[in-house]
Amino acid sequence: MLRGKRCRAQISLELGTAFVLILLLLFGSVNLARWLVGRLVVRQEIYEGSRPGAADPFLHLGAEDDESTAVPLRFFGQ
Repeated sequence: MLRGKRCRAQISLELGTAFVLILLLLFGSVNLARWLVGRLVVRQEIYEGSRPGAADPFLHLGAEDDESTAVPLRFFGQ
């Protein structure tokens, strides 16, 4: 009977640990996805802003990514 209680306690600890780790991974992946979407929006705005100048052969070709306007990656907090 004592062995059954130990087994249940171990299962509870493992399940609790796994649940916490799964929640942390989910939280991190949601924040990573939000960061990626923010970066894509900034890059698209830069790209669209560079298109009128692309027709002029004397301007620098291509869109440059200004890192100062990029959304910073923050997993914990704003």
